[in-house]
Amino acid sequence: RDLAFLKYASTGRGKPRDLDFYGGLFAFKGDLLSGDITPPYCNIESHLVSEIGGRFPETKILLLVRDPVARVWSRICMAHAGGKGFDTALLSDAAAFHRYLQDTHKLGGLSATQTYRRWRAHAPNLSVRYFFFDHIVGEPQTVRRDILEFLGANPNETGSRLPPDYNRKAKAKLEMPPLARAVLVHYFKGELLASAEIFGGPAVTWPAAYGLS
Repeated sequence: RDLAFLKYASTGRGKPRDLDFYGGLFAFKGDLLSGDITPPYCNIESHLVSEIGGRFPETKILLLVRDPVARVWSRICMAHAGGKGFDTALLSDAAAFHRYLQDTHKLGGLSATQTYRRWRAHAPNLSVRYFFFDHIVGEPQTVRRDILEFLGANPNETGSRLPPDYNRKAKAKLEMPPLARAVLVHYFKGELLASAEIFGGPAVTWPAAYGLS
C-alpha cells in the first residue's frame, strides 16, 4: 500500500494543482480514516479554501489553537535546540528581533484567528472545530477522545501505544528574556485580543497574562 501511494504521489510532481489528484492520495487507505497535517492550510488564499470546500464537502477541519506568544517562543526554542541557526543575539536587540518575526513567516505570519475566520467564511459547509493547546497539556486523554469523536473515530479502540501526553519535542527551552517577551507581546497584541473574542475558553485569559486589556 505504501509503495503504491508513493508511486501515485510521484506522478503529480511538477504538475499544476489538481484537487482530483490530491483526493486520490487518500484512496490508498480504503475505508480507514485519513487526513493531512499541512501547516500551509493556515494561510492558503480564500478562493482555494472555497474550492476545497466544494470538492471535499465531507472534510473536517481541525485547528489546534495556542497562545501566539507561547507558540512562537516554542518554535524559536525548537530551532535553537535543533541547531537550525537561530541567533540568540536577536533576543537583546528589539528592532532586530521584530524584523526577524516579520521576515520569518512561520513565526510572525501565521494567525489562528484569521485562519479560522477564512475557513468559516469561504467553506461554510465544512465542519470546522478548534481545540486548545492548553487543554491538550492539561487534559490530554479528554482532548484525544474529543478529537477522535469529532473525526468520526472510535476513541475506545486500541490505536497508538503512545500515551496521550507524549511529546517527542519536549526538551529544555531557552529562557525568554524580558526584552523578547515585550517584543512578542507587542507584535501579537491584536492576535491575543482577537483570540479571546473569537475562541473564548482559555484564550480569554491570554491578554491579561501579558498585561493587556
